[in-house]
Amino acid sequence: MPRIGPRGGIHDSLATSVAESAMRVASSQIGRQVAPGILGSILGGGGRRR
Repeated sequence: MPRIGPRGGIHDSLATSVAESAMRVASSQIGRQVAPGILGSILGGGGRRR
């Protein structure tokens, strides 16, 4: 459950913050691995079909 700080900001628990950070890192790594393949198939693959 998020806590409300003294100035009205919402603070997540430590476990939530760690989990969100881990998900961000994992998704960015997956994105870096997948993006070149997708871009290569769109940009590089289109020229070979003609």
